[in-house]
Amino acid sequence: MPAPVSTIARVRSMEELQGGMEFGAEAQEPWRMPPFFLARLAEQMGDVARATAAYARFIDSWPEADPSLPILADARNRLAVLRSGAVEPPDRR
Repeated sequence: MPAPVSTIARVRSMEELQGGMEFGAEAQEPWRMPPFFLARLAEQMGDVARATAAYARFIDSWPEADPSLPILADARNRLAVLRSGAVEPPDRR
């Protein structure tokens, strides 16, 4: 049977795992993330319509979230750029 792990050891382990990353509510709700990842992929492929729809779906699915969450701010900024038409398709060479 393994030795019990103290609370201090658990906290230290979590700090090591985090490695300076900022964990917010978005890290606790991974089921909300697929539309964001799909939007990023569509954006990289130059599919503005799909990226726009996926970012909007991601933002709309999380109305109770803190608006200052970095992932939501990123999604809002990306959506605004896509809607403004200021996006150039990726170079397909």
